[in-house]
Amino acid sequence: MLPASDGWGSATTGGAAADAAHVSGRIVAEHNYIRLPEGVPTAAVLYNRGGTGLTARDNLVDGRPADLVGAFDAANPAAPLGGDAGWMPVLRTRVTPAAALPALVGRHAGAGRL
Repeated sequence: MLPASDGWGSATTGGAAADAAHVSGRIVAEHNYIRLPEGVPTAAVLYNRGGTGLTARDNLVDGRPADLVGAFDAANPAAPLGGDAGWMPVLRTRVTPAAALPALVGRHAGAGRL
């Protein structure tokens, strides 16, 4: 899991007085399309940095539905990820389905396409 975020993309670390061994984060990862190189397992998508909760749903890995948390936990039983993040994004008005992302990114991303 990644460090806690203030919601605007900057990591919150708690400053110099923070306990370096403790990371607090409640991450929601949903509607992502992830392409993995040949031989890289789904369990490698996430990393446990000691956060307090992770919600992952409606994600696709190489075009197939994937349980990112389940894959990670199965491969790392000694360091499972935290449970539900305890919140859901409410300010977005529309979410593009993950299956549509490869075509959209291919058409609209890259140098000279902004």
